[in-house]
Amino acid sequence: MQPRRQHLGKQMGLLAARETHNPGRTAAITTEAASRVQEDLQQLKQKLREISHDWDPGADAQSLEAAIEKAESGLKKHAEQYLNAANRSVLTISRSASEDLCSRQISKWGIPLETSQKEITFPEVPANTAATTWHARLPPHVSAGSKHKFSMALKILCDPRNPCHRSFLNENYGVTMPLINRRKTYIAPTWKIAKGVTVGSLSIAPPSFPLEKVCTVFPVSETDSERGILNLIERGLIPRAARITLEKPLVLPRPVPLHEFHTKYRKTAADGGADSKKAEEEPYPHERPAHISTYTKEGKGKGSIAPPPSCISVIPPKKSREQLIQAIQKREPGTYSAFLPKTPGVTPAQAFQSPVLEFNIPVRKGTIDYASSELQRFKRHCCLFWGSILSILEQVASLLNDYAVPFAIIKGKKVMEVISDFELNQRPTREELLSVLKNASAVRKLLSRPGQRYKGHNGTEVAAIKIQATWRCYKLRKAYIQFRRHQWASGVIAISWMVHIHMRRVRKMLKDSRQRHLKNFYIRAKHLAANWNRIRTSRRTIIHIPSLGYAQSVREATPDFAIHQGSQIGRLCEIQDPNVDVIYVCPFEMSEEMLQYYNKLLGLQTAVRSGNPEDMADLQDRFKILTPEAIQSFPDRPMSLATFLKYSPRTIKRIKHLIQGKEAYVVGGLLGQDDLDVADALDVPILGPDPEVAHLYTSKSGSKRIFAAAEVPVPPGRYDIYSRQQLVEVLSQLIIDYPEVKRWVFKVDDDFGGSGTAFCDIIANLRCHPWILKESRRYGPEIWRRSWAHVWAIDLDLHYSDHLASTQLLLYLTNGTLDCSLSRFQVQVIPPKPKSRHARKEAPQPGPIVSRCVIMSTSIMHANLSIIYYSVFLQMCKSHGIGYDLQLREGSIFTPFEDRKRHRFGMLTIGEHLQGVLMTFAQHLFIIYQELSAPNMHAETNFKEAVQDVERILGVAEQNKLKFEKEEEEEEKATKTETPPK
Repeated sequence: MQPRRQHLGKQMGLLAARETHNPGRTAAITTEAASRVQEDLQQLKQKLREISHDWDPGADAQSLEAAIEKAESGLKKHAEQYLNAANRSVLTISRSASEDLCSRQISKWGIPLETSQKEITFPEVPANTAATTWHARLPPHVSAGSKHKFSMALKILCDPRNPCHRSFLNENYGVTMPLINRRKTYIAPTWKIAKGVTVGSLSIAPPSFPLEKVCTVFPVSETDSERGILNLIERGLIPRAARITLEKPLVLPRPVPLHEFHTKYRKTAADGGADSKKAEEEPYPHERPAHISTYTKEGKGKGSIAPPPSCISVIPPKKSREQLIQAIQKREPGTYSAFLPKTPGVTPAQAFQSPVLEFNIPVRKGTIDYASSELQRFKRHCCLFWGSILSILEQVASLLNDYAVPFAIIKGKKVMEVISDFELNQRPTREELLSVLKNASAVRKLLSRPGQRYKGHNGTEVAAIKIQATWRCYKLRKAYIQFRRHQWASGVIAISWMVHIHMRRVRKMLKDSRQRHLKNFYIRAKHLAANWNRIRTSRRTIIHIPSLGYAQSVREATPDFAIHQGSQIGRLCEIQDPNVDVIYVCPFEMSEEMLQYYNKLLGLQTAVRSGNPEDMADLQDRFKILTPEAIQSFPDRPMSLATFLKYSPRTIKRIKHLIQGKEAYVVGGLLGQDDLDVADALDVPILGPDPEVAHLYTSKSGSKRIFAAAEVPVPPGRYDIYSRQQLVEVLSQLIIDYPEVKRWVFKVDDDFGGSGTAFCDIIANLRCHPWILKESRRYGPEIWRRSWAHVWAIDLDLHYSDHLASTQLLLYLTNGTLDCSLSRFQVQVIPPKPKSRHARKEAPQPGPIVSRCVIMSTSIMHANLSIIYYSVFLQMCKSHGIGYDLQLREGSIFTPFEDRKRHRFGMLTIGEHLQGVLMTFAQHLFIIYQELSAPNMHAETNFKEAVQDVERILGVAEQNKLKFEKEEEEEEKATKTETPPK
C-alpha cells in the first residue's frame, strides 16, 4: 500500500508541479472539471483517514485499491474532457521573446491550435532560463563532462518531442506521453485574444482533409454553420486562405436606450409602464456588488477584467428598433430623438423643431455659469457625449474671454448639430465657434474692431508679443528683401558675365572665321585675275547667286524681298556664249510651267539667228536651276539667298558635283559675308569686290564720292548728310543756287528699289520763292546760277543689277550689239522669205543693220494676275497681238519671276524709235490692264502709274524733239549766212 500511495503522490506532485510551472494554463481549466477533481480528492482523503484509524490489511485492501482506481479513472476522464475543451477553443497567446516559440502557434493551454484531439504537445520552455537554473544548482567541483551530461539531460527534459524524455517520464513517473507529429502551424494574430470555452463538442475535419482544394465540399450541418466562420476555420472545415464573402453584415446596428436618472434602473412593461416592485428591488450602481477579476498585460494573471458595459450594450437583443423608439417617445417625447439612428419616420430635423431643445446658454464676460438651470438641463440632455460638448463650450468661452465680449448666448441646438464636425477636426476655427452663438453678428462685429484682442484676457502680454513679432517680422522681411535683391543682382551679374563671355567667344570665332574667309577670297580673286584671259576664252561654268546682302533692317522693311532677289532670271541668257554653262540659284521653287516657258525662251537662240521660229534648240544641258532646301524651312524670312544656300548642304553638294573638274567662279549680287562662306564651301573664286567695299560705294553717298573723284557730271545735290540741321542748311543753299528747280528729291542712303525716296515741291511750300526768282533775274544768270550739264550720272551699282540682267535677255533674243559710249543699240534685220511655192531653199541673206530703242521694267505688278496661269496669260496676249517678231526684232517679251503669288513680272519692249517704243509699251500695258481688271474688282496695280509716266516721258520727248529741230534750223541758217558767195 505504501508504494501505491507514493506512486499516487508522485502523480499528484507531478500534476501540481506542472500546474505551478504553467499557472496560466491552470487558471483556464473549466470550473466544472476542477470541481469534480476536487470532490474525488476529498473522498479519497476521507477514505485514507478512515483506513489509518483501524487498519486491516486483509479486509480493506480491496476497498483502498478500488478507491485509488476510481480516482485514477476520474482524473483520466477529466483530463480527456479538458483536452477536448482545449481543442475546441479559439485561443491565442501574445508573441514570446523566443524565436522558437514564435515559429509554433501555441494556445494559452500550451496546446497547438492545429493539432487534433489525440495529438497534444506541451509548451516549450526557454532553454536559456532552465539551463541557467540547473547550472546554478550544480556544485562548483563538477567536471566539464558532468556539466555536459547535465545540460544534455536538461535539453531532453525541456523537449517534449524527444523519445528519451517520453521513456524517462514513463519509467520514473508512470506518465505515458502521446505521439506528436510535427505539422506546419499557422501564426495567429497576436492582437486578438479569446479566453474560455466558446462552443460545445463539435466535429472537426480529419487530418487527411484536402485544404488545398477549395472546390472540395465537406458536410457541414446547420448547427455547425450557425457557430460562425471563425469556428469553422479553426476546426478545419474552411481553409485558412479561403476568400470569404459575407452576404449579411456581421455587426447589425441597434438603437441605443436613453434613460433619465430616476428611470434608469426601472424596467418597462409591455404597455410602456414601469414595474415599481422590480424597480425597488433593483439596486443602484453604487449598491451593486462589484465582480473583480485580475488581468495582466502579458496574459500571465489568473483572469482578466472585462470592460464596463457601454450604454449601447445594455439594449435587450430581442427588442426591435421600432419598439425601442416607441418606448423612448412615450417616456419623454422629443428629448433624445436627435441621437437615435435616422429612420423614415423620425428625423433629427423634425425632432429639433420642438421648443424643448432650444437651450440658450448665456456667457457673461467670457464666463459660463455651470450652475444655471439651462446648462444643467442641457447637460442632462447630452449626457452621452457631454465631454465633447463641454470642450466646445470651453473653447467658445475662451474665445469670448480673449476678446472681452461682455455678453453672448450659445445655442445648444446648434452645438448638437455641429458636434460631429468638431469631433472630426482637431481644432475648430473661429468662424465655426462663432456659428454656435445666437448673437454671432454682433460678436463678430466686436471681434473685428482693431485692438479688441488686447482688451481681453492677457491682453497686455498679447499686445507685447504682437509688437515684438511685428518688429521682428519687419526686420527679417527687410533683411530678406535685401538678401533677395542681392541674390537677384548677383544672379544677373553672373548671367550677364556668362553671356558676355559666351558672346565674346562667339564674336572671336566669327571674327576668325570671317578673316579666314576673306583671306581665302583674296587668294582666289588674285588667281582669277591672273588667269582671266585664259578662263574667259575656255570652257567654264558660271554659278549665278543673285543674293542681296543688305542689312537686316533694310531686308525686313522691304516688301517682297525674295522677288527682288529672283528678278534677275535674265542671267540664264549668258549661255549665248557656247563656252559657258550656267548654274542659276533661284530663291523660289520653279514649277513645271515656268521651266517649260524658259526652256522654250532659251531655245530661241537658233531661231533668232536664222529668223525661222521653227528652228528651236534644246539647251537644257547648258543650264541648271537649283533652289536651296533651307527656303522650305524659312518660307517667310527675308534672308539673303547666300544665307539660304549656306544652310542647304544638299544643294551645296550638288553644285560641287556639277562643277567637279571644271573651271568655275561665282557671280553674286550685293556681296555679303555669307557669300564668302559659300565660296569657301564650294572652293571657287567670286567675281566681284570685297563685301565691305561693295556696301560702302553702293550707297547713295558712296556713289557720289566716286563720281566726284572721277569728275563725272552729276545733277545738283548734296550727300553725306547725317542730321536734320545739316539737311535744312544744304537744302536752303540748293534752292538759292538753283531757283528754277521746282522739286527736290530726298533719298535714304542704304535703301534700294525705290524705297526710302521722298520729294518736296518748292513752289507750293516756299513763300519766298517768287522773291528769289526776282533777285536772280536782277543779278543775271551769269552771276546768279551755275552751269548745268546735260548728261548726269545718277546711281552706281557695284553688283549684278536688274538692268544688266534685262540687257543680257535683250542681246540673247535680238543677237544685236550695244555701244554704251554712244548709247546706241543696233540689230540685223532678216528679210522675209518669198511666198512662192517653187522657191529654192537657199541660205538666208543677211539683212540691213538698223537701230532699235528698248524699254525695260522688272517691277510691273497686278494682283489679279495671281488668279490665272501664265499659259492663259500668254494666250491672252497673243490674241491681242502682243508678242515678239523674230525677223523684225520688234515687240514685247515677258519674264515671270515666281508662281506662288504670281503678281509681279518683267516686261521688255523693242521698237524703231523712242516715241514708238513708248507708245507700244503704254498700249500693251493698257490692254493687259483691261483684261485683268474687272468692274467689281479693285486689285492693287501700278499699271496706271506706269502709263502716266510713259505719257509724261512722251511729252518731254516731244518738247526735246521740237527744241532739237529748232536748234538744227538755227545752225543751218547760221551756216548759210557765214558761207561767202561764189
